[in-house]
Amino acid sequence: MKTAEAIFRNSKELDAIIILSEKNRLYYTGFHSTFGILLFLKNGETHFYTDARYMEMAEQHFAANAQVQLHLFGANASNYKTIYEFLLDNNVSKLGFEDSEMTVYDFNAFKLKFKDMKFVGCSESILEQRKIKTEDEIELITKAQSITDASFKSVLKFS
Repeated sequence: MKTAEAIFRNSKELDAIIILSEKNRLYYTGFHSTFGILLFLKNGETHFYTDARYMEMAEQHFAANAQVQLHLFGANASNYKTIYEFLLDNNVSKLGFEDSEMTVYDFNAFKLKFKDMKFVGCSESILEQRKIKTEDEIELITKAQSITDASFKSVLKFS
């Protein structure tokens, strides 16, 4: 599992980062889900909120990673209040968010739900972090390219 340490180093004013997009949740956790909320706290804690559809799979996926604290979450507004109160309990006043992934509508809704929080866009920092590939990522890219090359050679036989 990847951490957000580099983002906190680049944006020292952030107290926490909320990840809502499917692609960035997958990048950081390696866990596939169409719904979830990933929270990184500046103190190094990681919290993953998901609904009942994914809870059992998430428990299995994160079992070996004691750093990740799982929370059952539903899609109603009171659950966002739970996250808001959790952030306040952890003295979060400046919250990093994926400004390039969030619609204006969703951003305005979050500002209403997370009143008193200052939102700081951190998409650029996330993209910078994603540019640097780990050995595992390089190996998967190489494998994918080999499969693509083999498929292309196979298709050429039919022309």
